[in-house]
Amino acid sequence: MKDKQICSSAAATCCRPSSHRHRYGAPRALAGALVVLLLIAGIAGAACAERASGGSGKVGGIYHGPLIGVISSSSVTTPSTTVPSPSALFPVKVSDKWGYIDQTGRIIIAPQFEVADPFAQGLADVELAGKWGYVGENGETVIAPQFDYACPFSEGLGLVEVNGKWGFVNEKGQMVIPARFAIAESFSQGLADVANTIGGKMGYIDETGNLVISPQFDVAHPFSDGLAAVRVGSETGYVSLQGAMVIAAQFEPSDDFAYHGAGSFSEFLAAVLVNGKWGYLNEAGQMVIAPQFDEVFPFQEGLGAVKVGGKWGYIDTAGKMIIAPQFSHAFSFSEGLASIGGDYINTQGQVVISTRYAWVYAFNQGLAEVATGNGPLDPNGEVGYVDTTGHMVWPLQK
Repeated sequence: MKDKQICSSAAATCCRPSSHRHRYGAPRALAGALVVLLLIAGIAGAACAERASGGSGKVGGIYHGPLIGVISSSSVTTPSTTVPSPSALFPVKVSDKWGYIDQTGRIIIAPQFEVADPFAQGLADVELAGKWGYVGENGETVIAPQFDYACPFSEGLGLVEVNGKWGFVNEKGQMVIPARFAIAESFSQGLADVANTIGGKMGYIDETGNLVISPQFDVAHPFSDGLAAVRVGSETGYVSLQGAMVIAAQFEPSDDFAYHGAGSFSEFLAAVLVNGKWGYLNEAGQMVIAPQFDEVFPFQEGLGAVKVGGKWGYIDTAGKMIIAPQFSHAFSFSEGLASIGGDYINTQGQVVISTRYAWVYAFNQGLAEVATGNGPLDPNGEVGYVDTTGHMVWPLQK
């Protein structure tokens, strides 16, 4: 089995860290704000994007499913809106094999896979005997393991690797877009960013494989809210679905590995870096929340986590501080709850679930993963699931 390794970008349409530990949570003791929050529906982690980018760093947007990530002067991860609500099945590992449980902790698909990712559009990509395929929600094989790599479905297509090239299969397993791209990402809003060569210019194809936006960008990312962040030279701007540069490339570069100073739109706002500070602009390119924050998260459920003076709080989409900066760590809301390290708060800023775990993750369909150890890739750590009351639904285990 080729263990999937974490990619350098958390902003990937198709991604998964090693051994399925693609968690999207917050460490209780986090060195900096580089941790990625990924909703289980929209992440298969960060390695698929890295692999599909050829290791070039040319990765597009957080599997482009709904991702939640931290944005700082040194990192940017973004949400996406391309993947529908996931199945209420959750990957678990038992004796080195992966299977799936339901919301009550009952095993629905027996552990049998070398790696198993979350369901998207009724299918989950799994590895068996060193090859990747897809299974349905009752555990039946829908697309036989045959690919060198496979990514979660998005908009009816799955991104797969064959002999070092990337193409797309439909839900019947038919290769509808031949594997010919050196770099590719999952579809979002009807388009996918691709490149023919590693280091080459990037453009966009439609769901028939036709090139609809010519290769012209040094970096291109998935669409959200009708716009995609693209880099031309050292500056980033936004392109429309028709290929027009509607917000000129102007935002300064940063040390982040994904958006180079500009994030994807989420709830019709995008975080951008100006003179070392983060603010938010709208789809018309107007700066509606002035650059003033050291680090930020994309807006989720009407609130965005922002860091000011070394502490995290939450603002609304008008820029009003709703939850005063007070937390050492803070992450995006999901299902009305947000991780602030080892605990969860509600939208009023009240701690409603207090845990003893080193890592806690975003809620999805009523469950959240929790982990012990030194992070999601700690081989000695244990992982389990809790519900929104803090009850342990799946016990901690390696």
